[in-house]
Amino acid sequence: MVVGNYTAVAKELIVHTYFFSAGRDLLPKDLSVPKLPAVLVFKDQKVLSYNEESDGDLRLWVNRERFRSYQKLDSYTLYSMGDTGKMVALALLDESSWLEKSRRFQRLVESVALDHKDLYSKDFYFGYMEENPEYIKGLVMGEVPIPSIIVLDLSTDGYFLPPIVMETEQHLLDFLNGVLDKSLE
Repeated sequence: MVVGNYTAVAKELIVHTYFFSAGRDLLPKDLSVPKLPAVLVFKDQKVLSYNEESDGDLRLWVNRERFRSYQKLDSYTLYSMGDTGKMVALALLDESSWLEKSRRFQRLVESVALDHKDLYSKDFYFGYMEENPEYIKGLVMGEVPIPSIIVLDLSTDGYFLPPIVMETEQHLLDFLNGVLDKSLE
């Protein structure tokens, strides 16, 4: 019933992302698709294939996978990510001077997003903002130091700030693991 579900999901989410229908002859030759019909997502130079057994509801899966793993974010995109069930690991950067610390935080979040995608992509989006938007200020009910790293739980309007200064990739990994295992408040 993938085709019927796909059509319904496409009609509902077409305003948020692109949908295409194609025959096998239009797929890249090196792409192996076990069976047709299939639902595929092309993102981050990878192809993700929907599996009803492991991925659950098609609409929820498409909604979760419609964002790139690492990207520049704005308040609207953060709002849109809210109903996906994923959290957002976010580098807040100083755009006015691009301080070395801002660039380091951006590289740190990007490297974890791309190098550890298999571990964290089901739970987190990763990105950066070059501003301190009102949404973040409202969420934390105050100012957030810039540059910094924050994890947003958009489904509960919660957030996590690191307990230590993020100096290394291991610091960020420990922070993300603490968020996931609920050892951080």
